[in-house]
Amino acid sequence: MRYGFTLIELLAVLVIVGLITAVASLRLSGTVQAARMEWATDRLIATDSLMRSHAGGCGRAAHLRLQLNTGRLTRDFGEPRAKSSIVDLGQSVQVTRFLSTTKDVETGEASIDYSPLGASHTFAVELKGPGNQKRLLFFAGITGQVTRMEDGQDARRLLEAFRQAGPDPG
Repeated sequence: MRYGFTLIELLAVLVIVGLITAVASLRLSGTVQAARMEWATDRLIATDSLMRSHAGGCGRAAHLRLQLNTGRLTRDFGEPRAKSSIVDLGQSVQVTRFLSTTKDVETGEASIDYSPLGASHTFAVELKGPGNQKRLLFFAGITGQVTRMEDGQDARRLLEAFRQAGPDPG
């Protein structure tokens, strides 16, 4: 009569547990990457909303500076940049492009100016996240309404239509 397991049986169980763990972690990593991108997207939208609310509530201009190819935003309240604060979108999410009726920028810094009424020009921001996820956010200048887009061509067409229609009231 035998009590216990052989070494081969134990190794077989360890291999099966290892395979199950590997499959589970691969499935979860995609979920974690999607969650990081969603968090960064929500944070950028909330930052824009805060800038509009602050400018309109105080009756003073505000500025949001985007450090392209990083996940860093700088909020400037008042003139000239009296109060600044940094917003971080997370280490794995970057702002890769800024589009407006007059600019298409992929490097350096882009600035969004908010009027004392809380309006800005219409613009779009492209985010790149983990696993090469890309998301384009289109911000309406007067209302601040945000539209998520998958195709940069759509944003370019909309901004071109705004440019041809005349000065952006933001």
